[in-house]
Amino acid sequence: MDTATATVILPIKAPEMSLHDADVKLPLLTETGSTATLFEIADINLPKIIVTAPATPPPSTIHDDQQNLPPKPQLTIKFFDDSRVCQDSDPNSYANYLYLPHLDVLITDWLKNFNEEALRDGFRDLVGLDEVSTVAVERLFEGVMRTSGGAVAKTARALPGVIRGSGGGVCCEIVMRSLKTLVSKIKETAKSIPKVYKYTGIIYGVLLVEFEKEFSILQLAIMFEEFIRDDTEDMLMLKVVSQVLCAVQVMRGDDYLVALYVRQRIPLQVFWAAGSRSDDVVDDFLQNNSLDCLLNIRFEG
Repeated sequence: MDTATATVILPIKAPEMSLHDADVKLPLLTETGSTATLFEIADINLPKIIVTAPATPPPSTIHDDQQNLPPKPQLTIKFFDDSRVCQDSDPNSYANYLYLPHLDVLITDWLKNFNEEALRDGFRDLVGLDEVSTVAVERLFEGVMRTSGGAVAKTARALPGVIRGSGGGVCCEIVMRSLKTLVSKIKETAKSIPKVYKYTGIIYGVLLVEFEKEFSILQLAIMFEEFIRDDTEDMLMLKVVSQVLCAVQVMRGDDYLVALYVRQRIPLQVFWAAGSRSDDVVDDFLQNNSLDCLLNIRFEG
């Protein structure tokens, strides 16, 4: 007699995971809402592996007492839970899964109230989650740029305090990484935010004043290296450069701008393609942007 095989599929509920089990700190989530939905998500569509044994054949009506019945099938159910994600990948990726839906709360609150202390505290909750912080800064930049120039200016002025007071939740390296991401898609972004070049310059200019080493003129040139090599793109990139210098000028005045430029020792010619780096071109650029204080400053060697 052929042995029939039965496959039994039982509904499985994933074991509940606590925030302690996931080893993820979630003070931000505690403040902004219930975490119950996280457990609901964890219960959905867990892949199952069903291992079955041969089914018991129906008993015979003849010689029932002599029939040797096979053992009762043993049903084994295996599933993959979220703990495997934590073990096999960067913990930041798992934290993204938990945090990203809640970053909008932080950004929306900033755009509504512009409360620097609340923004700083929000980033302090992300200490140790650099990938999450990077995405948060990227979303912050995009959000303020879509709002107004005033929102950009307030954000730029708040950033240094947030960096210094977030306890490592956001640092210069994270902000620089976010700016590089912004620049990498700036041409596409300009289609919906035409002033993105100007806004990027405002943010970088404030950071140049406050963190001269981390956000240097040289780093700015490296960030826009692709634009510099392409003669057709240089004018777009120069909007950023002019705004960076003007932001420094507005914040600290001409004398500070001159002193900073001399300390940096990076000639503005680096922002033009190799065949267009004449002093006359740079001087015209400075005059057209009311940066006459930098005229006739030359670096040797």
